[in-house]
Amino acid sequence: MPTRLNKKFHLCIKLITSIPLFYLAFSLAWIIATNDCLLHYDLNFDLLKNISIRHGLLFVFSTFVFLFFLVREMHLHLTTLNSQLTKYSLFDQVTNLPNRYFVIDRIEQLIKSSKRVKTIFGVIFIDIDNFKVVNDTFGHAIADALLKEFGFIVSSSIRQTDTVGRIGGDEFLVILTDVTSEKDINIIMLKIKNALTQKLSARNGKELNITASMGTALFPRDGNTFEELLHHSDQNMYLEKKCSHTN
Repeated sequence: MPTRLNKKFHLCIKLITSIPLFYLAFSLAWIIATNDCLLHYDLNFDLLKNISIRHGLLFVFSTFVFLFFLVREMHLHLTTLNSQLTKYSLFDQVTNLPNRYFVIDRIEQLIKSSKRVKTIFGVIFIDIDNFKVVNDTFGHAIADALLKEFGFIVSSSIRQTDTVGRIGGDEFLVILTDVTSEKDINIIMLKIKNALTQKLSARNGKELNITASMGTALFPRDGNTFEELLHHSDQNMYLEKKCSHTN
């Protein structure tokens, strides 16, 4: 939660809760002052009553104006806070891509709609090769910059109707809609691989040769749930990784 918004939110809450106490204290003080004036100074009661009414109305009006602007300010801050929390809960903070929760929800919605209209969709599981070596050798800052650029390259290689998310440390999942067969998935997977042949630039001007292993799954052929599709694509990814190491 953003610290600045959190402080402003609690400040607004304190102000709102203090208004009834302030109003009660003001009312008691005014009653005591009024009685004191009547008893000790023999002031005109009607005049004092009129003054009291005018001051009371002015106070009530001022309070409502204050509350109006306070509530409006709180609404603006809460709206901003809500959007920030939504972003933090559904998007990865390193790559700004959808995170695992977003991906799961997206696939579950696709499963429902695909069952209803009898369509298929595919997923590509992507694992960066030797990412731990990069992390241990160059540190977290370089590794995070690499993840961000890797996510950007994958995002630029897919269609606008598709989705890519980071679901783990060095694991990404691409969701492909509007596909008719595994051939459509393989075409996009090849496009991603070709885009990754270039060197990835990290911080401090470092350029790294990065490869990735990929595996695919097709709904409903390879699974009817997120877990089944993820497991099948993960297994295919490890088969490809094993074959590349063998060769």
